[in-house]
Amino acid sequence: MDEFSFPKLTATEEAIKDKIQNQIYYCLNCQPRDSGEWIWIYGERQDLDELFYEYNLKDEQIEKIASHLVCPFCGTQLERGAEIGLKDFNYDEYEQYYLNAILDDNNFLKSFCNDVSKLRELLKIRIDDSLLKETFLRQLFISQIIILETYLSDAFINIVLSDKEHIKKFVKTFKDFKNEKIDLNNIFDEIVNIEDKVKKTLLKIIYHNLPKVKGIYKATLDIEFPNIEYLAKMISTRHDLVHRNGKTKNGTNIKIDEVIIDNNFDNIVNFVKEIDKQLKKL
Repeated sequence: MDEFSFPKLTATEEAIKDKIQNQIYYCLNCQPRDSGEWIWIYGERQDLDELFYEYNLKDEQIEKIASHLVCPFCGTQLERGAEIGLKDFNYDEYEQYYLNAILDDNNFLKSFCNDVSKLRELLKIRIDDSLLKETFLRQLFISQIIILETYLSDAFINIVLSDKEHIKKFVKTFKDFKNEKIDLNNIFDEIVNIEDKVKKTLLKIIYHNLPKVKGIYKATLDIEFPNIEYLAKMISTRHDLVHRNGKTKNGTNIKIDEVIIDNNFDNIVNFVKEIDKQLKKL
């Protein structure tokens, strides 16, 4: 929307607009995606219209005020019915806590192997109820993807942030940065804040998006992923387990058994060991 087309607000409407704007921290466009679906991570999710309830406004007033609201994080112009993330949770502190937890554990292969061992022990549990066992095996399957992406994220973040040259390479090659425009008046601020921007970006990457992560590892660290076909199928199945309650797009129930879980272990362990072998040479 052109700035000159905004409907003019009264002093009262302007004050309400400022109060509502100050509550907004994120919007839908700030959230990451998984296989095309939004995953809400940032901010307490709420409908924008709910922020207007206490003011007893007419519909046309709400329309006017909403047209002036923007997401402070990504700059998206908001409108009535938009989903927003409230500002009352301090995500800067959360992100720093999360980053510190990652950087405090730089033995990512050992952590991965420990997680694999724990999941293998869980697989030994005997469950006689067939429905409970089905649910249990689904959760193990999902956890296998979680420990894989945890390794990929922890390894990449630790290694990139430990070396200025890796940071520079990431900034130069990360495709999402290529479309960003920098005002020359702000260029020195951007330079000063570039490491913080890299840290926030690294935390937002969806590390089970293997084709994208494969490209990032290669471009930044010159690490070649082994064949990802089996793992890509695992991740697709995980998506159906999480988002379709264990059914495929065609409505077919997905059957998970101990043989599948064992095969998954073999594949993710071999995959991670091959990557870790290359990382140790950096």
